[in-house]
Amino acid sequence: MPPAIAAAYGAFVSAFPGLVAVAPFAGAAVIGLGVVALHDPTGDLSHTLAGTPQATAECIQRNAASQPTRIAAVIQPLFGNQAYSVVVKRGGITGEPVMTVVIQEAGSGSTAEFRPLEPEQSDAVARLIVGC
Repeated sequence: MPPAIAAAYGAFVSAFPGLVAVAPFAGAAVIGLGVVALHDPTGDLSHTLAGTPQATAECIQRNAASQPTRIAAVIQPLFGNQAYSVVVKRGGITGEPVMTVVIQEAGSGSTAEFRPLEPEQSDAVARLIVGC
């Protein structure tokens, strides 16, 4: 947990000792606010691609299926064809999610924002977007 978020949580708990039952919920809210405030969508996990959102989602799905490890990509259209969600899962379609991808229209192509659920997934992102 980042020090600023831990400090905010500690300050809240010490300022309101009578609200011990509420502290876990308030702590979760503070952590959630911190995650949103520190989110950087322009980091290494956001890529601009030439294809439409649908074509990019299908390309990611093909690349996931071609990996030596058993992963699958499940595609879900959002808002018609303007945006797509892709959930990358370990162990096949019914497996454990390891990454989500939100793909949106951007000019003549699309922007794909990768949200890994495990640390150190930048090499996996590169393998998923190759040729897209």
